[in-house]
Amino acid sequence: MIYMSKTFMAAVLLVACALLLQLKVGWGLWWATDIVLVALFAAALFLNATEVLFLAVAAAVFINWKPVASIELLLLIAFPLAVCVLRARWPFRPFAAVVICALAGALIFRGSVEREIFVMGGAARILSVIVFDIVAASGVFGILQIFHEEKTSRI
Repeated sequence: MIYMSKTFMAAVLLVACALLLQLKVGWGLWWATDIVLVALFAAALFLNATEVLFLAVAAAVFINWKPVASIELLLLIAFPLAVCVLRARWPFRPFAAVVICALAGALIFRGSVEREIFVMGGAARILSVIVFDIVAASGVFGILQIFHEEKTSRI
């Protein structure tokens, strides 16, 4: 028998939905391209490092199945792992942490991947990316909080 927590199963489903949404909608809308990143941030606040690593690597492979590493994929894996490792040392509540992670993720990820967003994008575009990331991360966090429990379920 394999035992998994309900939180992990919910996180897998939410990251899978985020992947599908990003691949179907995200490429057409410039503000929806980091849905997976904010879903991983929210999941990192509930899961252990092994589960976060599994989800992040699976998401990176699903986004780009080619064996070429890129800065985007490395950041997609590294940021949620950093959140998972640092979450115990943060002095604020988990909901505030997910908002701060979404804000920092939007600025750092977009700043390192799309530097032109800060030069040519204008304040409205940057603000819309930040607001979208915070709303998406808060939604995923709320759903995961419903399923979070200490017990495990058998599948």
